[in-house]
Amino acid sequence: MSIKLKAYGSFHKTDNFLRRMIGGEQYKAIESIVQRGCDELMAVTPKDTGATAASWTYKITQKNGSLEIAYINYNKTKGIPIVILLRYGHGTRNGGYVKGRDFITPVTEPIFDEVLESVWREVVNS
Repeated sequence: MSIKLKAYGSFHKTDNFLRRMIGGEQYKAIESIVQRGCDELMAVTPKDTGATAASWTYKITQKNGSLEIAYINYNKTKGIPIVILLRYGHGTRNGGYVKGRDFITPVTEPIFDEVLESVWREVVNS
Protein backbone atom coordinates (compact mmCIF):
# COMPACT_ATOMS: atom_id res chain seq x y z
CA MET A 1 0.00 0.00 0.00
CA SER A 2 1.37 3.44 -0.81
CA ILE A 3 0.19 6.96 -0.28
CA LYS A 4 0.93 9.61 -2.85
CA LEU A 5 0.66 13.28 -2.15
CA LYS A 6 0.75 15.91 -4.83
CA ALA A 7 0.74 19.60 -4.08
CA TYR A 8 0.00 22.25 -6.63
CA GLY A 9 0.57 25.94 -6.37
CA SER A 10 2.96 27.86 -4.23
CA PHE A 11 3.71 27.96 -0.53
CA HIS A 12 5.14 31.46 -0.94
CA LYS A 13 2.64 33.15 1.40
CA THR A 14 3.09 30.49 4.08
CA ASP A 15 6.89 30.69 3.81
CA ASN A 16 6.80 34.49 4.10
CA PHE A 17 4.49 34.34 7.11
CA LEU A 18 6.70 31.82 8.92
CA ARG A 19 9.85 33.86 8.18
CA ARG A 20 8.21 36.99 9.62
CA MET A 21 7.05 35.06 12.69
CA ILE A 22 10.55 33.71 13.32
CA GLY A 23 12.09 37.17 12.89
CA GLY A 24 9.55 38.79 15.22
CA GLU A 25 8.47 41.30 12.57
CA GLN A 26 4.84 41.01 13.64
CA TYR A 27 5.75 42.62 16.95
CA LYS A 28 7.15 45.82 15.44
CA ALA A 29 3.65 47.20 14.82
CA ILE A 30 2.64 46.20 18.34
CA GLU A 31 5.51 48.19 19.83
CA SER A 32 4.19 51.46 18.39
CA ILE A 33 0.67 50.74 19.66
CA VAL A 34 1.96 49.93 23.16
CA GLN A 35 4.14 53.08 23.16
CA ARG A 36 1.07 55.14 22.28
CA GLY A 37 -0.71 53.57 25.26
CA CYS A 38 2.17 54.60 27.51
CA ASP A 39 1.98 58.16 26.16
CA GLU A 40 -1.77 58.21 26.82
CA LEU A 41 -1.26 56.97 30.39
CA MET A 42 1.21 59.82 30.94
CA ALA A 43 -1.36 62.29 29.62
CA VAL A 44 -4.29 61.10 31.78
CA THR A 45 -2.44 60.46 35.05
CA PRO A 46 -3.48 63.06 37.64
CA LYS A 47 -0.70 65.58 38.11
CA ASP A 48 0.42 67.25 41.30
CA THR A 49 4.16 67.30 40.83
CA GLY A 50 4.00 65.37 37.53
CA ALA A 51 6.39 62.70 38.84
CA THR A 52 3.84 59.88 38.63
CA ALA A 53 2.75 60.83 35.12
CA ALA A 54 6.39 60.92 33.98
CA SER A 55 7.13 57.52 35.54
CA TRP A 56 5.22 55.33 33.08
CA THR A 57 7.03 52.77 30.97
CA TYR A 58 6.15 49.43 29.41
CA LYS A 59 7.66 46.03 28.89
CA ILE A 60 6.85 43.57 26.10
CA THR A 61 7.94 40.01 26.80
CA GLN A 62 7.77 37.06 24.45
CA LYS A 63 7.83 33.64 26.08
CA ASN A 64 6.41 30.19 25.45
CA GLY A 65 4.65 31.35 22.29
CA SER A 66 2.84 34.17 24.05
CA LEU A 67 3.22 37.89 24.31
CA GLU A 68 2.95 39.77 27.59
CA ILE A 69 2.47 43.53 27.75
CA ALA A 70 2.99 45.26 31.07
CA TYR A 71 2.56 48.96 31.83
CA ILE A 72 4.71 49.91 34.79
CA ASN A 73 4.81 53.03 36.93
CA TYR A 74 7.94 53.40 39.07
CA ASN A 75 6.94 56.39 41.21
CA LYS A 76 6.72 55.37 44.87
CA THR A 77 6.57 57.12 48.22
CA LYS A 78 7.73 55.11 51.22
CA GLY A 79 7.62 52.00 49.05
CA ILE A 80 3.98 52.56 48.05
CA PRO A 81 3.21 52.92 44.32
CA ILE A 82 1.51 56.30 43.95
CA VAL A 83 -0.46 55.16 40.91
CA ILE A 84 -2.22 52.56 43.10
CA LEU A 85 -3.26 55.26 45.56
CA LEU A 86 -4.57 57.42 42.72
CA ARG A 87 -6.51 54.57 41.15
CA TYR A 88 -8.01 52.98 44.25
CA GLY A 89 -8.07 55.88 46.70
CA HIS A 90 -6.36 56.35 50.04
CA GLY A 91 -6.74 57.70 53.53
CA THR A 92 -5.18 60.98 54.59
CA ARG A 93 -3.22 61.87 57.73
CA ASN A 94 -6.12 63.81 59.22
CA GLY A 95 -8.57 60.91 58.87
CA GLY A 96 -10.05 61.91 55.54
CA TYR A 97 -10.31 59.82 52.42
CA VAL A 98 -9.39 60.63 48.83
CA LYS A 99 -11.58 58.68 46.43
CA GLY A 100 -9.74 56.80 43.70
CA ARG A 101 -10.34 57.20 40.00
CA ASP A 102 -9.73 54.48 37.42
CA PHE A 103 -7.88 56.39 34.73
CA ILE A 104 -5.86 53.32 33.64
CA THR A 105 -8.49 50.90 32.29
CA PRO A 106 -10.04 53.40 29.82
CA VAL A 107 -6.58 53.72 28.24
CA THR A 108 -5.35 50.14 28.39
CA GLU A 109 -8.48 48.27 27.23
CA PRO A 110 -8.61 49.95 23.78
CA ILE A 111 -4.84 49.55 23.43
CA PHE A 112 -5.00 45.83 24.18
CA ASP A 113 -7.95 45.48 21.77
CA GLU A 114 -5.92 47.24 19.07
CA VAL A 115 -2.93 44.94 19.69
CA LEU A 116 -5.22 41.92 19.34
CA GLU A 117 -6.69 43.28 16.09
CA SER A 118 -3.19 43.95 14.76
CA VAL A 119 -2.08 40.39 15.47
CA TRP A 120 -5.20 38.93 13.87
CA ARG A 121 -4.76 41.14 10.80
CA GLU A 122 -1.20 39.84 10.45
CA VAL A 123 -2.37 36.22 10.67
CA VAL A 124 -5.30 36.67 8.26
CA ASN A 125 -3.35 38.69 5.68
CA SER A 126 -0.41 36.30 5.59
